[in-house]
Amino acid sequence: MASTTSGQFDEGLLQSIEEVALPVALRVRAAKILSRQSKDIPETTFALLCSQCSQDTAFDTRLEAARAIGNLKLTSQQVNRVIDLVAQAGPLELPLLLQPLTGLWRTLSKTSSRRLLAALEKAPGFASLQETVLTNLFQEAPAEIRVAAQPLLQRLQEEYASSIREVLRTTFNLVGGDPSRGKEIFFGKRALCSACHRVGPQKGKEIGPDLRRIGEVRSPRDLLEAILAPSASLARGFEGQTVVTTSGRVISGVLHQETDDFIVLFTSQREEVRIPRSDVEEINASAVSIMPAGLERLLTSDELRDLLAYLGSLQIR
Repeated sequence: MASTTSGQFDEGLLQSIEEVALPVALRVRAAKILSRQSKDIPETTFALLCSQCSQDTAFDTRLEAARAIGNLKLTSQQVNRVIDLVAQAGPLELPLLLQPLTGLWRTLSKTSSRRLLAALEKAPGFASLQETVLTNLFQEAPAEIRVAAQPLLQRLQEEYASSIREVLRTTFNLVGGDPSRGKEIFFGKRALCSACHRVGPQKGKEIGPDLRRIGEVRSPRDLLEAILAPSASLARGFEGQTVVTTSGRVISGVLHQETDDFIVLFTSQREEVRIPRSDVEEINASAVSIMPAGLERLLTSDELRDLLAYLGSLQIR
């Protein structure tokens, strides 16, 4: 379903969203397109998006719903609903759900502000949140809220220090993990490795390198480095690109397709962004991987070792 740059297809998109006979994934995709056109969407559409942000929802649909919500200009009632979603958000959708909340402090009540702090404390994806995201979120908040947010920033720093200690423990014993448990982690909802990487003939977007032979070409220490510092060594063909548009929009991702008329990037949130050549101001190579840093903070040292064991077992014999 192609995106548009005007509102001429809004009525058709709304009809698709409200058509309950259609697969939910298609309805959510239509809602995401509509959210790009209009910051104000019908309440029924917003309710649909919220319902699909559950951890029980298929990952792709959940991420599409969070991405759509991230585009919106929220009403006061919607703000509180998004805060509820923050409390259950994983590592990839959490930054998206925080986007529409940034800059709302002038209209946010003290009660809602406190609820947001509490939601962040509960969020399953909090440990992998980048410190800059949290800093930007509270940058324009009232002094009282900034002070109340300091324990969250401190916790994030402590989470990072703790993960480093866990990693150091792992480096001294990289062998001995359980590949079967590591496979569960790879395909599980916390690490979300399978969201971007293939380890078999599965169909889908190749946002990250195919890992079917990774155990043949990378040592356990190399694999650990790739998890901890994804930008230290970028896989060939998956180098990041940053596009600046004529309107000032900055989009970073992996170059997926390039023609005389347009370019297509895959972003770290698994979004496929098509940019007309006429809108491109400049394109620059990026030294930053689109693989989110900090995912190891969601795992214990034993779980990290199991994941390394599974990756090491991926060989074509």
